[in-house]
Amino acid sequence: MITYLYKICLNILFFPFFVSAQIVFSEVMYNVQGADYQDEYIELFNLSEVETVDLSGWKFSDSSGTDLLVSAGSGMQLAPRQFAVILDGSYFENSSRYDDVIPESALIIKIDNNSLGSNGLSNSKPETLLLMNSAGDTVQIYQYSIGNEEGYPDEKILLGGGNGAENWADGLLLGGTPGFRNSVTPWEFDLAISESSVEYHPSIMIKTDNTVHFSAAVRNSGMQVFDDSVCVRLFVDMYDGVEPQEPNREIANQAVQTSLPPTEIFIIEFDWAPQRAGIYQIVLQIESDSDQNQLNNRALITVVVYESEETFAINEIKFLTAEDEPEWIELYNYGSKPLNLIGWGIADAVDTCHIDSLIYLFPGQYKVFAADSGLERFYPLEDSLRIILKGFPTLNNNGDVLYLLNPGGGWVEQVPYEKNWLEGEEWRIPSLERINPLLDCRRAENWGPCTASEAATPGTQNALFTAIEKNSDLKFFCNPDPFSPDGDGFEDYTIIQLQSPLHSGRLRIQIFDINGHRVRTIRDNVFAGSSYSVPWDGKNDSGNRLRMGIYIILVQVLDDRSGIFEEYKKTVVLAARM
Repeated sequence: MITYLYKICLNILFFPFFVSAQIVFSEVMYNVQGADYQDEYIELFNLSEVETVDLSGWKFSDSSGTDLLVSAGSGMQLAPRQFAVILDGSYFENSSRYDDVIPESALIIKIDNNSLGSNGLSNSKPETLLLMNSAGDTVQIYQYSIGNEEGYPDEKILLGGGNGAENWADGLLLGGTPGFRNSVTPWEFDLAISESSVEYHPSIMIKTDNTVHFSAAVRNSGMQVFDDSVCVRLFVDMYDGVEPQEPNREIANQAVQTSLPPTEIFIIEFDWAPQRAGIYQIVLQIESDSDQNQLNNRALITVVVYESEETFAINEIKFLTAEDEPEWIELYNYGSKPLNLIGWGIADAVDTCHIDSLIYLFPGQYKVFAADSGLERFYPLEDSLRIILKGFPTLNNNGDVLYLLNPGGGWVEQVPYEKNWLEGEEWRIPSLERINPLLDCRRAENWGPCTASEAATPGTQNALFTAIEKNSDLKFFCNPDPFSPDGDGFEDYTIIQLQSPLHSGRLRIQIFDINGHRVRTIRDNVFAGSSYSVPWDGKNDSGNRLRMGIYIILVQVLDDRSGIFEEYKKTVVLAARM
């Protein structure tokens, strides 16, 4: 009898507290998207599996102001495992933001005035929130964090856990999850992939026709062992500015059977060989019937792909300018494919600027780069051909060295121009024009002052342009072939012999190994007549004897005056004497 009465007393003393402790804070929207303060809300949750709690007479406080909770039309009874959303009293007359968001399964209640707490929830300082039952007992205390991105609430991770900072996190969904499961609450079965888990190589200067290797970690973010098959899919969406591409084009998929404990990972790998330059969005997606959470099943990364051939040329330079005329540089694409310019740079010895947006230079197209937009006052250029770059170098009037830099930081063009390259015509303030983009840009004889009446030709073909014609009549011999440069005095050299129909021209002779690596430059821009002979001793540019094998001799002959260009390749065998 004594034991029975003792149990009754315990129930009378502690049952009200037990019921109150079932109700917890689960979400706080203090920094709504926009300036609509009436869209702030507090979410509660009833942890009990069996008990309904009457919230009549309950109060909410931000430590300096207290609000009475009242019905919004659906009563005040919070059922087991049910969410309740506390709305500002002014919400119903001023907003409809949550009308189609809060599910019918949730209880909607409101406060008896028009601002939560003393003057709404602060965005600039953390406030301590309190929930008090009808008896005046404080049943919940939580101090929310600040710094959430606008429109993202504080959410409780484990609803049955404490209110320490370790059990709360920034919500993952814009607008929050009022009246339904928190976005940060772990699921029983949940695989996840994220952008930070994805790696790819090469990671910079990815070029067309090269293979990119992707690897990514898939993590078990759930609370139970994930034992099921998983389909992993790779999609590509291209934005190239040339023609529309099918979005989310699937290029690979693989099935993985896994039995993965919580927090453990497995690695997936894919290869991809882009065929065109451009900006790509790569999407890795995981799918499984057992996965309860679809919000973390995709990883999206952006990859920039460049053309393998860098057919850029600095084609025209305006370093002497009229009053108020901006300085500028013209680039030209002499290749057959569109070139993606994002990440490329223009520099001199002092300043460097980079192109930070998606700009294409199409085959045969000229584009002009300048420091400001005043260019249109001097030349009738289309907007698409005029690019303004922040930090554009100041072009010195007496001379400078200009560089065209690829995104990896190496230069592909270098122009050490001087004022005397204008050949005494500087009084006209002409631009400096390149005779042909295939000619060596480092040599003064390949540049000259613009002869057009406007003294410049931005966005169009240079007035000085001279075409290079190829001629197949070049005769080319190597003797002996093979040869053995072993120092024994016998066939230590091969004689490269040329016979050209040109009376004279500038000559370049280079040696490449079978993999296409240049190993020796024998002659570079040397003036020669119609016949020319030069020996090769089988050594590289460092004076070291090369290994036995097949080598490629590349000969280029150019007559600047006639514009005729000849190019020829021939193999020669470097061998050892038997």
